Amino acid sequence: MVTSAELGQIYEQVGEIRGWDFSGLNLAVEPAPWEWDDLVWRHLKPGARALDLGTGGGEVFSAWSSHLGRGLGIDRSADRIAVAQNDRRRRNDPTIEFALMDGASLAIADASLDLVLAHFADYTPVEVARVLAPGGVFMTLQMGDRDTQNIFDTFQWGSYGRFWRAMFEARGRPYTPVVHTAQQFRDLGLEVLQYEDYDVRQRFLDMQSLVL
Repeated sequence: MVTSAELGQIYEQVGEIRGWDFSGLNLAVEPAPWEWDDLVWRHLKPGARALDLGTGGGEVFSAWSSHLGRGLGIDRSADRIAVAQNDRRRRNDPTIEFALMDGASLAIADASLDLVLAHFADYTPVEVARVLAPGGVFMTLQMGDRDTQNIFDTFQWGSYGRFWRAMFEARGRPYTPVVHTAQQFRDLGLEVLQYEDYDVRQRFLDMQSLVL
C-alpha cells in the first residue's frame, strides 16, 4: 500500500514532463495489431510536405525529418514548442520547423500538404481536409474510451472516455469519438482508407511510471 504522502514524494521526484516525452515510462504492453510508426513509414515519401498536429516537444515528429521534404510541427503549448525549437537548433535540422498554432485554425495554405499527422492530438476535420493536397493522407492515433481501464477501475474513476467528455464539456467544446469523425471526413469528400479500434492491456512496472 502506498500512502498519499508517499505518492506526493514520488510526484516530486518524477518532475515535470519535458515536451511530450513519455519514453521513460516502464511499461509491459501486450502486442498491438498495428503500430503507429509502421503506418507512418508507409506514407513517407521523399519531398513530402508534412504537418504534425500537437507535436509536443517534437520528439516523435523529428524522427521522420530525414525522410521529408519539409515538415511543420505545431502545438498550443508555448513551453512544448520551446523544447522542440531548442532541440531542432541543437540538431541543426533544416527540414523541420515548429510553431505555436491551434489545429482548429491552421495558418496554412489550402491544398499544400501531402501528409498530416495527429498522434494523440486534437484535430479539426474541416481544417485537415482544407490543407491536404489531392492524394494527401491524414493519419491519427487516439486514446480509446477504455484506455488503461484497469487503472481507472482500481481508483474508481469511471473511464478515460468519461474523463475526456467531462473535460471537453467544461471547456465548452464538443467531444467527438474517432468513429464519428471518420464519417465527418467522408462528408467532406475524403476517402477513409483504414479505421480500427483495439484494446491492449498495459502494466506499469513501477510507481514512478504510474505517477508520470
